[in-house]
Amino acid sequence: MFRPGAFSAIKYPLLGFSSLGGGSGVATVGFALAVARMNADRGLVMGLLNTTIYAGLSIAPIIAGLFTDILSFEKLFIANGFILVGALILKE
Repeated sequence: MFRPGAFSAIKYPLLGFSSLGGGSGVATVGFALAVARMNADRGLVMGLLNTTIYAGLSIAPIIAGLFTDILSFEKLFIANGFILVGALILKE
């Protein structure tokens, strides 16, 4: 999957990070709309969703930082790509 925001952030940080933030905002609103159509306790589901989003945003950098002594940033980036591809494959 091509991410123009990530690539443009290298040369044009304002444009790149703005598009990344906009994409994240659209995804978050999409999650809320999906939860609204679920046949479940919507408050509980949104609470769990927000908890996992913030837990991932706070814990993932710490875990990645633990591996920087063992692996280079390039290898961590490649490993992250493999994890993403694996998640996309297992989604179905």
